[in-house]
Amino acid sequence: FLECYGIYDGDRMVGFAVCGANPEDGTIWIARHMVGAEFQGQGYGRAGLRGIVAHLRAEHGPVPIFLDVAPANARATALYESEGFHDTGRVQGESRVYRLDPPA
Repeated sequence: FLECYGIYDGDRMVGFAVCGANPEDGTIWIARHMVGAEFQGQGYGRAGLRGIVAHLRAEHGPVPIFLDVAPANARATALYESEGFHDTGRVQGESRVYRLDPPA
């Protein structure tokens, strides 16, 4: 299943996220995490990511959360790594797969 969420600042939508469970193996994924170009660099990406992770933890418990990111997207990679995601070494299409482990 996939769930879609808007990332808002008050009534203004600044970004969008898609997340859910992979039907093949049950792993939990953030399939898309996007912030509008005019809103980037203002903390919305980090705030949105934290909200998505909190929601997924509340819904699915302490399970790993996966996402993939294009290697050329250095800003997204830096954000994900600063929030605890680590490169798994796997490649999906042209993107690197990252994993956030459950809290200890």
